[in-house]
Amino acid sequence: MKTQIHLARWLAVMLVMILVINSSYAQPYPIPGDHVVCLNTTEPYGVIETIGSTYVWTILPGTGGAGTIAAGVTQNLITVNWTSPGTCTLQVIETSADGCEGDPVTILITVQPLNTILLTSAVGTDDQTVCINTPILDITYATTGATGATFTGLPTGVTGAWLNDVVTISGTPSVNGVFPYEITLTGGCGLVTITGTITVTEDNTIVLTSAVGTDDQTVCINTPILDITYATTGATGATFTGLPTGVTGAWLNDVVTISGTPSVNGVFPYEITLTGGCGLVTITGTITVTEDNTIVLTSAVGTDDQTVCINTPILDITYATTGATGATFTGLPTGVTGAWLNDVVTISGTPSVNGVFPYEITLTGGCGLVTITGTITVTEDNTIVLTSAVGTDDQTVCINTPIIDITYSTTGATGATFTGLPTGVTGAWLNDVVTISGTPSVNGVFPYEITLTGGCGLVTITGTITVTEDNTIVLTSAVGTDDQTVCINTPIIDITYSTTGATGATFTGLPTGVTGAWLNDVVTISGIPSVNGVFPYEITLTGGCGLVTITGTITVTENNTIVLTSAIGTDDQSVCIDTPIIDITYATTGATGATITGLPAGVTGSWAADVVTITGTPSVSGLFSYTITLTGGCGTVTETGTIEVTPRPVTSPIFHN
Repeated sequence: MKTQIHLARWLAVMLVMILVINSSYAQPYPIPGDHVVCLNTTEPYGVIETIGSTYVWTILPGTGGAGTIAAGVTQNLITVNWTSPGTCTLQVIETSADGCEGDPVTILITVQPLNTILLTSAVGTDDQTVCINTPILDITYATTGATGATFTGLPTGVTGAWLNDVVTISGTPSVNGVFPYEITLTGGCGLVTITGTITVTEDNTIVLTSAVGTDDQTVCINTPILDITYATTGATGATFTGLPTGVTGAWLNDVVTISGTPSVNGVFPYEITLTGGCGLVTITGTITVTEDNTIVLTSAVGTDDQTVCINTPILDITYATTGATGATFTGLPTGVTGAWLNDVVTISGTPSVNGVFPYEITLTGGCGLVTITGTITVTEDNTIVLTSAVGTDDQTVCINTPIIDITYSTTGATGATFTGLPTGVTGAWLNDVVTISGTPSVNGVFPYEITLTGGCGLVTITGTITVTEDNTIVLTSAVGTDDQTVCINTPIIDITYSTTGATGATFTGLPTGVTGAWLNDVVTISGIPSVNGVFPYEITLTGGCGLVTITGTITVTENNTIVLTSAIGTDDQSVCIDTPIIDITYATTGATGATITGLPAGVTGSWAADVVTITGTPSVSGLFSYTITLTGGCGTVTETGTIEVTPRPVTSPIFHN
């Protein structure tokens, strides 16, 4: 009986050991397929292990999802910390013991984000200031993930609510103070809070702080008032009505200041109304302004700043005055006098000296120091004299070549008019200098005339500008012959140009074997180039008028070439089926294309911009010898290579908890 009991125990132990051993070859986690996870969580993943195989795990980008992979106990097991919300793909690729990769095995991962809260009412509503017993501007937030919210710190009369993913704070505060509030989302994922401030203010106040009586003062016109100041609380500004011209009010740092110099007389009851803050608060006062003497121009506008010719009567200048009993005059030119009679000032006479005469009238008697000024300018007759080199007023120039500037000094004039100048040449008067300058664009003989304007007298002066044409050169051979491409040691297509004006031409930049010549107004470029390269050439006409050049290009090409530019051995490589080959590239010269034969299905070849590229993923196994043949350009050039494609292993599905 004991032997049977021992045997049963031994069998039970062996059964447990077999189950433990076999469990290492079973699926590692119970659930296969796509997986939904939370942000910032760590999840395990694995596939059934094949002895000798290795496994490469990768997170492929999707619509934002991302995570960090950590290795497990064996290569078929990992954990992932999901760090970014969205979707992505978890992929594993198994490589068998003989080195071939299997098909990628993937599952879709959806990483759900944490709760969010975002202000949706106007910027600043979450940090607003309102008057006591005045409704606040509703503060709203959009939320995601949450199913509710709690509120702390709101003033009495203001409440918060969450409904349909929207938080709303509203109401009418009945106490003043600064109320920092906090909203905490409930439900969903994460501890998410947001804060703001509601400041509730009391009614404004205003109190006179300058001397008693300054708010009811009397001053002379154009005399500064005594500053009137008030202390305020609550307000952020103030408006002012009724102040006399020249007197202004300002609010700064809780102080209202009325200051300035009144420029009108009368009695001015003023009112100050505080702005900002709370309540409608006003205060009043009075400024009484008494009148000073006055003087006002009554003759035509501009008579007090007139210009006259010497020994010519001025236009009488008259002013009306009030308050004064007389006037004094300074600065008038000889021959001109001033007088005051019956509240009228009169300046009249004939100036006998030239110059600029700023005058000043000062009223006498009455109230205040009142002056007025004006100017009488007495000018001599106009003059104009050539100041540029002798002969510049009768010069000859090539068309499209700047003339030598022609200048004249003037006196008396305020401007000048110009006739007869060629197109492209202009005349100008500035600061008593006449300047004729520019580049004539038409040929011919151009007699010109300058007439001074302003000032005194009719003054003119004349001259002549003769303009001759420039040389010309025009392509007469076929369009494009001046930018042709030929093979080395092959005659170019003759390039010809017709010319006018020139007596010869020089040539630069032509390839060896090609020459240029000018004969009977025709330029000819011809020959057989014996060197390759790009040859920008230039023809410069000689003789005649103007610097005239024209350019072109002759490109001489060599025979085609092809050279492997990818790594050595890429043109004889071995890859697993359905695995991208290492791109094989060749540099070519001369060719305009290439044909490629012998490539495995899934691998293609192309030529672009002097580069042959063989690339792709072979979908059939076997040994493939390929040939590249260059097209276009010169010569027959080919290159060969080999691609060997091996089969792949088969991998189980991915399993997880």
